[in-house]
Amino acid sequence: QALPIHLILCTERTGSSLLNAILNQSPEILATSEELFALYLYPKYHHKSQYTEKEIDTLVNDFVYLSEKNLKMFFSDITVFKSNLLKHKDYLPYPLLIRLIYWHFFDLKDKSQLKVIVDKQIKFLYYIKDVLKIFPDSKYIILTRDVRDNVLIRKKRNLHITSDVVYLAGIWNDTYKNVEYLFQHLPNEKILVVHYEDLIINTANTIQTICQFLGVRYFPEMLNFQEKYKKVIGAPITPL
Repeated sequence: QALPIHLILCTERTGSSLLNAILNQSPEILATSEELFALYLYPKYHHKSQYTEKEIDTLVNDFVYLSEKNLKMFFSDITVFKSNLLKHKDYLPYPLLIRLIYWHFFDLKDKSQLKVIVDKQIKFLYYIKDVLKIFPDSKYIILTRDVRDNVLIRKKRNLHITSDVVYLAGIWNDTYKNVEYLFQHLPNEKILVVHYEDLIINTANTIQTICQFLGVRYFPEMLNFQEKYKKVIGAPITPL
């Protein structure tokens, strides 16, 4: 329950998948992405600390129903997940619940040295007040990119209902203006702004800075993510 959860907040095409792939090569970091369960499940479950078996069934069904990506690629077998939740049903407050859910991502990853969970989220910036309520002790990495490049690449990839550059620039502006709320309500030492350009050009130094911010060690082999990333997908999870 004490395992820290920190967040990467960003918009599309800012190098967030690259950053997550690199961070996942650290034995001390579990980096997940873009599943909104912590936000979606909060209204229904944040007040609960005990569950019946039937309530666990409902919780698991809610989690699966609300998932936005292919859980089969990144998440534990659902029966194993349910079994582990049942082991904790007599004491399962919301902070512990969301940590157990995070734990079931990337089964093959050795989690014996894990010190921190890092969740990359694109939509959280639109719910920043709720996010701060759910994650009051988290640190926040704000990943950004030159707005001109960001707009052009999203226009090229047709990621929105229109490719109008004014519209796309407006989305960028609306997204990142919510960062102001973080700076108004958190001490500066809990926020780190990372630029895509630095991540690409000065990768090692940027990752070292991020690791220091997260309170974990930097491992040079983290930069070998292309060879290792596929190894964190696909094996049965160790029961908790």
